[in-house]
Amino acid sequence: MLALKRSIYRFSEYLGRGLANSVDETLSAIKVITLVLGSLSNLTKKSKRQIFYRFFFSRIANVTTQIAPSVLILSLLITATIGFGFSKQASKLVEHDLLPILGMGNGYFFNIVAYELAPLLVGMIFITSSGASMTAEIAQRKIRNEFATFRSLGIDPVFLFLLPVLLVYPFLMVVSIIYFDLISIFSYHLSIGQLDLFYDKGYTYYFSQTLSEKGFIVSIVKMIFGGLIIAIISINHGTRIQMANSGLPIVISNSTASQLIFFVSINAIISIIGYLI
Repeated sequence: MLALKRSIYRFSEYLGRGLANSVDETLSAIKVITLVLGSLSNLTKKSKRQIFYRFFFSRIANVTTQIAPSVLILSLLITATIGFGFSKQASKLVEHDLLPILGMGNGYFFNIVAYELAPLLVGMIFITSSGASMTAEIAQRKIRNEFATFRSLGIDPVFLFLLPVLLVYPFLMVVSIIYFDLISIFSYHLSIGQLDLFYDKGYTYYFSQTLSEKGFIVSIVKMIFGGLIIAIISINHGTRIQMANSGLPIVISNSTASQLIFFVSINAIISIIGYLI
């Protein structure tokens, strides 16, 4: 009985600490968002806007280099593998009237991959390939006092270093999900031996029958919110670092874990809302 009470007490203590940390992180994230969005006013000035564009497009190039190969390889491998296995079972599915249209199975296969699996995979790629390194980069700038140095020179470091991050991630994640889906369509049809559908005059009608407009919109919304979450958490954890390099691994680990939890959660919430609408 005593052991049970101790277990309940420890669990309650752990849960309370976790909730307190979540609240503290949320409040800190709101403060960061307010600060970053406040720097948008600098875009009204042409001179500062030109400087911002350099950092913005440089950030796009860096993140694209980090994630593009992984998105390409995963989209090819996953859809080709599933398509190959699917084609082996196609005769049985048609025989039992479970697959009225070949190719993408009347849209069921593609909708599951494109609107549920693909957003999760793209998010995981961004978090592991870019989100963690972004947290480290921001934290190192904080450790080296670059933010204070730029402020002393009359330059807003939030505008140059953090605002591009907040804008780039949602944009690139939307581009990546479309890129993933296009590669998936090609890879899937190639693996089942129906690539000729792309050259058929009725391909527009075919895709209109197999693709879900609502599913596409839902996946785009997932990427916008997912990109914002990854950017906000990276910025929040990076700017909150207190110790020198000894605390950097902990910051990166905590940031990555938070990004994964919040990204998967927001994906699930958006999916549920999408199915209910």
